[in-house]
Amino acid sequence: MSSRPLAWSLPEATLALSLYAVTPSPKLKANNPQIIALAKIIGRAPGAVKCRLHNFASLDKRATGRGFNHISELDRLVWNKYSDGQELQLLPLMNDAVDIACNHFNKDLELADWLDTSDSNLSSSSTPSSPDNHSDLLVDTTVPGESEVEILCKRRRSQGFFRQAVLANFNCTCAISGCSIRSLVEAAHILPWADHPYERLKQSNGLALNPFFHAAFDQNLLGISPDGKVSLSRRLLRDGGNDQTRLSLQNIDGMVLDFGSLRVTPNRDYLAERFRIYTQNN
Repeated sequence: MSSRPLAWSLPEATLALSLYAVTPSPKLKANNPQIIALAKIIGRAPGAVKCRLHNFASLDKRATGRGFNHISELDRLVWNKYSDGQELQLLPLMNDAVDIACNHFNKDLELADWLDTSDSNLSSSSTPSSPDNHSDLLVDTTVPGESEVEILCKRRRSQGFFRQAVLANFNCTCAISGCSIRSLVEAAHILPWADHPYERLKQSNGLALNPFFHAAFDQNLLGISPDGKVSLSRRLLRDGGNDQTRLSLQNIDGMVLDFGSLRVTPNRDYLAERFRIYTQNN
């Protein structure tokens, strides 16, 4: 077996960045199964992959913890290619990573499971309800049946990337309740998917919320101000549950969320616009 060259290639670094984008900071460890999987795909040691991800953390201005500070020109090149200076651009990064995994390394996406999001549990409240809403995702084909299938696949994949990246940003924890059971935490859009196509896949347009608060947020029964203050509607406080549940909701009303430790802070302008809609409805 021939040894791998020491220098990383552009495809390898791109795959590493795609994994960094959806990995919570505490899980940037060599024993992370996804880091082990990436190491197998590119033929390197898990420790080497971990170091590369920590190099990206060093370039990430808001990442918690310390990078290894051995940043290469390749690291900067890949980072700058997919970063707008505020956050990583998920769709081009993940599309390129899928292409690299499948066509450059000839690997099934089952191994690179952070790229295979077809089985992601996506909330129906954040999924576009009409084909008219995904015109930017259409594939040009004259066969109606194939067109419909491709639209659903591509929409689901991009939604899955968004969910993974938002959950990684919040360390898989609901911003309001503190629930950290991953299957009970969803990625909520601050500006709704259907009405804001250019903000759909921005991490700064995402909040990690449990299903109850996600649904309340989507229905404008719950608002979050640009400063992170949570506001619950009179209806939710009155009809949100039994006496004990209503008391818990009263304790949440007025709490201030701490976004200071996040890699990507929710966009204040997005929060302001959504809070304006909340106040109009309450």
